[in-house]
Amino acid sequence: MPEGLCTFPNGSCASGQSYGEHSGSMSGKCVGDETMVDAAIDAPTMCTPNEKSCFNHAVETCRATGDGFDPAQREPCALTCTTSGTPACVGAATNIALNDQQMCNANGMAPALSPAAGATVVIGQNDITCAPMCNAGGTTTIARTAATPNNFFCLGALNIPAGVTITVAAGVTSGVTLFSHGAAVINSNITFDGADATGVLDVNIANDVAGVGGPGGFTGGTAVANDSNGNPGGGTATCGGRGGTNTGTGPGGIGGGGGGGGNHSAGGIGGDGINAATGGAGGTTTCSIAELKPLVGGGGGGGGADGACGAGVPCGWPGGGGGGALHVVSRSMISGTATISANGGAGFGEGTQAGGGGGDGAGGAILFEAPMINFTGTLRVNGGAGGRSQSQAAGGLGATGGTATGGDGPDAAAVGGGTGGGGAGGRIRLNANNATAASCTAANASPSATCSTGALRAAP
Repeated sequence: MPEGLCTFPNGSCASGQSYGEHSGSMSGKCVGDETMVDAAIDAPTMCTPNEKSCFNHAVETCRATGDGFDPAQREPCALTCTTSGTPACVGAATNIALNDQQMCNANGMAPALSPAAGATVVIGQNDITCAPMCNAGGTTTIARTAATPNNFFCLGALNIPAGVTITVAAGVTSGVTLFSHGAAVINSNITFDGADATGVLDVNIANDVAGVGGPGGFTGGTAVANDSNGNPGGGTATCGGRGGTNTGTGPGGIGGGGGGGGNHSAGGIGGDGINAATGGAGGTTTCSIAELKPLVGGGGGGGGADGACGAGVPCGWPGGGGGGALHVVSRSMISGTATISANGGAGFGEGTQAGGGGGDGAGGAILFEAPMINFTGTLRVNGGAGGRSQSQAAGGLGATGGTATGGDGPDAAAVGGGTGGGGAGGRIRLNANNATAASCTAANASPSATCSTGALRAAP
């Protein structure tokens, strides 16, 4: 939102606010529809000598001669500028280099991501592409601003109306930050879920595929060859679920289930198979901290151990991928009614043989940062269910609702391998001047226990 303009309630706008009648070319327009800083907002030609003031996202100092601002003394702000007392920059977003924040839209030319209803938006590793257009100016591609520590996109505004399809391209491995100079309004769903594992009961192990993590999340444990223990899921330290253990060989082989991935809480333990084939431990809580600094997704589910599945047929089933990591920042307000998810993917399991089911990936991370947050949609970082086994119809339950810990996978009942453990919940963090525990109710956060709030930070 351009600095120095007044806004007023307007129920016809997605953001709930519109600019006042004395706002130049922005008069009457909805907050969030900006494509760049309004060119009609010019710096004053006269000012009080040596006096500081907030102007266009910076602390400016008037020249000693009183004829405008001194560019050499300009201090661009990361998030916002306050006039309470001596004008000063206030707050900064986490996980973004301070210089990148300060320079975002410093020249007023950052593109807006404000597609029309019916458009398709694809978030890629290096850019965001839109069909037919990303904004009213005709932009179809928005290049990534910085690659570290996450994929950082500087935007003049972020306004996603209902009816827009948002997808993530294959190969996006880092978390994504959408940094809006104006308001951030999200009324169409965004999905950063980890992928489900898949499997086929045949001799080709390449047909058994672990779930890929969402952007910034971790891949599940891969499938294993005959008579092998399961592979652990991906993740920092031990946040990925551990693999199940194999006992016996050939026709007597039995596999334990893989453990669920961890994040906010621990993943569920994989179920035991018969003949002492033990399930893998659930992933621990070492993926991230409450403040989501650094910003990372959920741990992958552990793979199940191989069991007797026929001559030459491996069935140490793979684990699900961890949910990804999405970071939304605005210099004014975040609002919207969409569902944003970074859920864990399901582990795979097969119901006729003795292999261990794969563990589920953990939920990922959703981080909002703005002076004001008025988001009434739903934020989900659930873990999914672990893979089934020969004698059990389902694996451990993933974290959801009021439960943040992944459920343990049921042990084998008389025959077969163990099931996969359920994935833990991820993390939701809301940093704002108005953020309170009331922002983390069960109505808008799942699992609700994974949600926390805090004030804007002073520095990244």
